[in-house]
Amino acid sequence: MHIIILKRSLNFECLKRQLNLQKFLMEEYDEQELRSLAAINSSLLNVTHWNLSDDINGQILAFFFSVELILAFVFNFYIIIHSMYFRRKSFKRSSTVLLFNLALSDLVMVILYLPFSIVASSFGEWIFGRTDYVRNIFCQIHGFVFFQSSTVSNYTLAAISIDRYFYIVKGEVHHVWMSIKVTNCMVAIIWVSS
Repeated sequence: MHIIILKRSLNFECLKRQLNLQKFLMEEYDEQELRSLAAINSSLLNVTHWNLSDDINGQILAFFFSVELILAFVFNFYIIIHSMYFRRKSFKRSSTVLLFNLALSDLVMVILYLPFSIVASSFGEWIFGRTDYVRNIFCQIHGFVFFQSSTVSNYTLAAISIDRYFYIVKGEVHHVWMSIKVTNCMVAIIWVSS
């Protein structure tokens, strides 16, 4: 048995991301797909969009986000300034480049992610955007910045561990495998792949 599904409300905006767009617009679904679609739709109807749940205190969460923002900004900015101006000669070492990249990715998260999280937490809802469509777009961008910065941080930590492995275990080939060109290529690949 096949039934034609039409887009009718905002709840289907979330479903559109999960389903193929051509299939979503005017395509037929079999009964199994329809049941899973109905289950997802009913779960979306029970969720209040853009709001914090009742068991989370938004002001306390905003306070901790603010403390994290201040500390992360100060220390990551210090690492970047210290690396650029006071330890310029050490920028020829792979460990300094990777530490600089880690601080830079954390600084991107602090500047582009945490301020919006603080405001949204203090209000208890996502307030950025006049319509639900614009709110959804800003919310998606907000999530993208978080996951992109987190992925860059995790990949950089993995690259630091590879660098330390070659430095400690394979010291005689460290300068070949972890040269400044290789390290810069690793950093570029990290940013592009995440």
